[in-house]
Parts: sequence; structure tokens; C-alpha cells
Amino acid sequence: MGNKICWAPGGTVNPVVGCWGPGGTEAKPHRCPWCYAHRIAPRVAAMRAAATGKPVCQACREFRPHLHPERLDQIGKGRGRRVFIGSMCDLWSEGVDPRWRHAIVYHIGQAQQNSYIMLTKSPERMCRHDFVPADPGGTWPPNLWVGASACNIADVHDRWPEIVRSVPADRRVLSLEPCYSWPGRIIPPPAWLIIGPQTPLRAHAPIHKCDLLRAMDWARDNGTPLWLKDGCYDLWPDLPRRQELPEGMVV
Repeated sequence: MGNKICWAPGGTVNPVVGCWGPGGTEAKPHRCPWCYAHRIAPRVAAMRAAATGKPVCQACREFRPHLHPERLDQIGKGRGRRVFIGSMCDLWSEGVDPRWRHAIVYHIGQAQQNSYIMLTKSPERMCRHDFVPADPGGTWPPNLWVGASACNIADVHDRWPEIVRSVPADRRVLSLEPCYSWPGRIIPPPAWLIIGPQTPLRAHAPIHKCDLLRAMDWARDNGTPLWLKDGCYDLWPDLPRRQELPEGMVV
């Protein structure tokens, strides 16, 4: 279980690895140029092989979407933790079998002691049964938050309506990482807003202090819990500390 994301101190779990990128396919990938997961995938695959004594997973090395079922049990480890599911994938990428998502959500539902967050750049591929069992009594796991990952105004315009369509209001997340432009307003407001610069910090892709200040004002006026990633404070140490959580998410 990895842990390098400040808003998920419980670590990251990756039962699925790989992504073709938003709108991408195996024949024509469309991976984000800043994607750290794609960049480090060969190194992570080699390190895991060395640690376990097993051959290198070629699918991991090539960042092709695939399931590691032996990692599903990692989801329920620990108590009182905020865990990010899918730092090395997009669970709604082309090539991800819906049954993989169903298995992940089942394990989340069995681990009520923790809170879990999923993010996607392809929310148009979501459907209700990704999160709720098909039986009439099926309900959304109360410890699961799901959202869109966006970078700019156009991303928010395209992706946020899909999250609104598929995710209950009190479980919607919007992550602007890296944040290249503040959209000005988000309708309806998310249950949780995360903002951060490109990782690692890049001089050619700055996050502007004025955007952060506008986002802080908007979040305050709309009652939206806001989490500014540590990188924001590395750039602007004088910013007011805003690392807030939505109601019901473990501290």
C-alpha cells in the first residue's frame, strides 16, 4: 500500500493498474502528458518484482489496464484511514472490466472503518451499478466518495455534469490536480474540493496564487470543504491553511 498523497494518509491501493487516458483506447492511447503513474509504472513494476521474487508484470510495465485480484484484500487493511483507490489507474478507462469495479466496491463496503476516494477523468463511462448492487435493497457504500479529476475550466465543464448524474450529492468530489485555471464556480458545489499544483512542481506549469485565493473565497461562500495540497503551501507559504474534510470522512 503506497502513501504519498497528503489527502489520503491511509495510503493508496491499486487492484487495477493501467489507463489509456481520457477518451483513449488500446489502439490509440490518449494519456495525459503530466501523468506520474504512467511515468513511474515501469520502475514500480521492477521494484515489486524484485521485492516478491516474481517476474516483472508486463501489463504493469506497459501501463495496460488489468486486475491484480490478490490486492483486493488490501482494501480492508487498517482502521480509521482515508484511502485512495486507483492512484495507478483510472477505474473508468477503456479496457477496465466492470466486474473489477464491482469487486472493489464490494470490498469497500466490507471495510466501514475506513473512508475511500476514487477519481476519474472519464465519468461519462460511469453508471449507477458501478457503486450500488443490482438487488432492490442495494445502497451506496456510506464510506465511499467518488469524483472527477480536472485541470481547467473545460475539464470541469465536460466532466462535472457526469459526476452529478452518477454520484449522490454528499459523495461528490472534484479534484483540480494539477490546477491550471480556476473555473470560477461549480454548479452544484461538490461535497469536497481538492486543489493542487502539478507533481512534481514544474516552473512551466504554475498554479496561480490569485486562483487559489478565488477558490478559497468560493469554497467559503458555498460551504464546500476545501483541501489545498501541500504543494500549494510549498509555493505560497503565507496562504491560510485550508485542509478540510467533508462530513462523515474519517480524520
